[in-house]
Amino acid sequence: MVNNSIEIDIVENKALKAGIFISLLMAIAGWVTYYYSGSDAMLLDGNFSFISVFAGIIAIIISNKKHLKTKTFPFGSYVYEALFVLIKGILILGVVLVSGLQNTFKIIAYLKGKSIENVVIGPILIYVVVISVLCFALYFFYKAKNKIIDNKSSILQVETKSTLLDGFMSLGIGVVFLIIWLLPANTGFDFLKSIGDAIIVLIMCLVFFTMPLKIIRDSFIELGGGILQDTATKEIAEKIIVEALPSNLKKESIYISKLGSSYFILLYLTSDTNTIDLSTIESLRKKIQEVLMPALSNVKLELIVSNN
Repeated sequence: MVNNSIEIDIVENKALKAGIFISLLMAIAGWVTYYYSGSDAMLLDGNFSFISVFAGIIAIIISNKKHLKTKTFPFGSYVYEALFVLIKGILILGVVLVSGLQNTFKIIAYLKGKSIENVVIGPILIYVVVISVLCFALYFFYKAKNKIIDNKSSILQVETKSTLLDGFMSLGIGVVFLIIWLLPANTGFDFLKSIGDAIIVLIMCLVFFTMPLKIIRDSFIELGGGILQDTATKEIAEKIIVEALPSNLKKESIYISKLGSSYFILLYLTSDTNTIDLSTIESLRKKIQEVLMPALSNVKLELIVSNN
């Protein structure tokens, strides 16, 4: 178990460090492009990347401390992982909401007759090509690294989703701006040259609005001790448990909860015999916990046995 946890931490930290470096480059590129183009979409993209930088630094600190057992957290400090995911979900939601409101006001101002300066599209197209490649490369990098450790890093899972969101945002920006750039004059679509940027931001906010909400929802469930939301992992764990049970014990119900990269399983069993030795129950508990390790690296299992 210890070696497995150490291996997960090493892979996780290497991935996060690479992600911080790439995200910092993307954030700076987004802000510079915003300066030269005047595009709010570039500012939104840069802000998303900066969130990844900030979150990545915090994630590394948490990754190094999560196995630490204290008087307050005697089974490990995995609560910080779930808290990190929750905070990042809130940050993403905040950026989406603020950007959506700002650009809504921009469109309203234009409709009221206020002059809106056209964005400079040239720098945006260069930015989009470079950033889209970096985002999708980082997405596949995170995904591959998490796959090496059987997708056991909840931190890498949220970083993967966030990077994919950033990549599609950049790609969408590029496609729409290219269309606006190629539009001939006096076609009835001239307004896009003024507020096309704001429309792009609003569309992106609407499309990706549910992603941070799901992250926040799942984090609340984890922090509240709710049941595991990952149905695939739940089915795998239940299958392993049922196959490990002796013939005289039957599964009544299984409760599985997750906190960060740590799992707690409460297994209710019924026995065909009137009595069962406590040492037998403990041996069975250790055996099931051991066979669960390859699928769930940090797992605590408790058994409750009753007679039929």
